[in-house]
Amino acid sequence: MSDAAVAVAIGIWGCLLYSVPAVAADRNGASTIWMGDTTGSYATMGQFDSSLITFDSVGTSIQVSFAAQPAPPQYGLTASVLADASAPGSLFIGDYTASGAKSVSFRIKGDGHVPLSLGVVLNSKAGNRKWLCTDGLTVRPVAGQWTTNSVSFDQVVFSQAGGWVLWVYSYGSWIPDYEKSAAELAALWKADLRDVGAIGVKLSQSGGDAQSYTIDQFRLSGASGFITPPAKLSPFLVCVIEQGPQGATLKWECKAGSAYTVTRSQNLLGGFTTLEDPNARDIVATETGYMTYTDKTATGEGPYFYRVVGR
Repeated sequence: MSDAAVAVAIGIWGCLLYSVPAVAADRNGASTIWMGDTTGSYATMGQFDSSLITFDSVGTSIQVSFAAQPAPPQYGLTASVLADASAPGSLFIGDYTASGAKSVSFRIKGDGHVPLSLGVVLNSKAGNRKWLCTDGLTVRPVAGQWTTNSVSFDQVVFSQAGGWVLWVYSYGSWIPDYEKSAAELAALWKADLRDVGAIGVKLSQSGGDAQSYTIDQFRLSGASGFITPPAKLSPFLVCVIEQGPQGATLKWECKAGSAYTVTRSQNLLGGFTTLEDPNARDIVATETGYMTYTDKTATGEGPYFYRVVGR
């Protein structure tokens, strides 16, 4: 069984807010899925254009590219890539305390640009909290040069300048929580480390120039070494998601003889279920190429997140 995953959120007005492409590969017999997420991007006026951010696999790496914008930039572009988000049995998801995970590391290179911000993001499995650490993370301002970054989970201080910062979902957006005491933050941090829903890298476009960044060697480490090998990627399987008056239309690459099932959730971090429409289940590809499916029930407030599972 191999999984291809993609997620899309359809907002309160039925407009496309952001899309999440994903790639799948084999990692020592287990499925590896990277998910790219444009949550946090915004338009100074009007609706955000998700096509300004693209995600591409290059060998074992994932590349995040931001399109050029006129000055001053019309959009604040932010992208995240999450390792194994929603992948059953993933070593990146679950109880980090029990597994002995002490830190996460990755390497990153740019095209000569330096992102406005760079951090590691850790999501609680419940989906109502996330933690962001930007302390000391860097990208070299020389094209093609790798920088290795590492972040510890042994957290004592929770502040913008000193480590992990708690973000909470409130009134339709994510905001940093500076109201809780040190003791409350420490208790929440320990609880979320025992129930991690996703972990990855988050970065923002600097200025309005076109720019791209490549992330590789994303790993968890314990006291005796690496817990996870490098995340390995293969070409995208899901290509396009479009929202229209008839619902959300998905398009993905397919292989002749393979069967595909469309699942949906209202939580990016889990709870995916097969659509009631029988036409969304075990769709057999008669030839190698592309397949499409329109979810005609995706016309409400949402948000709706999708995964396409192939076998």
